Amino acid sequence: MALVLIYNKLPKIAIEPTKLQRIGIGYFFMILTMAVAAFVEMRRLESVRNGDVISIAWQLPQYFLIAGSEMFTYITQLEFFYDEAPDMMKSMCTSFSLLAISLGNYLSSFIVTLVTASTGTGGNSGWIPDDLNRGHLDYFFWSLCCLSAVNFVAYVAFAKRYKLKRIIVEL
Repeated sequence: MALVLIYNKLPKIAIEPTKLQRIGIGYFFMILTMAVAAFVEMRRLESVRNGDVISIAWQLPQYFLIAGSEMFTYITQLEFFYDEAPDMMKSMCTSFSLLAISLGNYLSSFIVTLVTASTGTGGNSGWIPDDLNRGHLDYFFWSLCCLSAVNFVAYVAFAKRYKLKRIIVEL
């Protein structure tokens, strides 16, 4: 909610990011989200080892960041696909945005399965065991943070080269 309020104030101070910049902001927020999640998990594991209990409120920052990431990325991505599509293909191109999101969800499931299988070998409980107190979910979050950073760098490289569609208005 705070992000929406901040974003709504931006046009009033003459700074309105482009669609590509908004998507990039969303990808950057994802890096921050995974880093915060890793730190929270490290703190949680430390509290388990010390016999302490931490509040569930520790998860609030990562949930706010992921909400901001999705707000900037998914909504703007849908708008971008619609605006950049040829007039006769707007519906189909808009569906590509939703296809990308669904493929991302499948990829996420595959990554979890791959990490679980590759780190839980030889009697080792792995990073993502059934009992998270015996695992290292923090390593998984750091891996996602690095993967998100690579994704962000690749996105910036492609976004810099992208030429936006020019709209010609006929009177």
